[in-house]
Amino acid sequence: MVNALHALVEDAVGCTLYVGSPAQAVDCARLRQVRHDAQHLGIPLVVWAYPRGEAVTAHCRSVRSCRLVTATLGTRSPV
Repeated sequence: MVNALHALVEDAVGCTLYVGSPAQAVDCARLRQVRHDAQHLGIPLVVWAYPRGEAVTAHCRSVRSCRLVTATLGTRSPV
């Protein structure tokens, strides 16, 4: 997936994840693949994770919950 981008962009690749949305499973699968490809090619990965959708409760409507989901998928937060 990242190989096609590698020819165009060598600085970094980005991926958006909407935690709690109906598309979360698809987003997580895409993030896993992009993370794997970026790591293999030595390209930094930037992940933007946002709480969205009906599955988001007041309890998990925080940046912390998004950080936990992305950490589970193998990314690290600089904050």
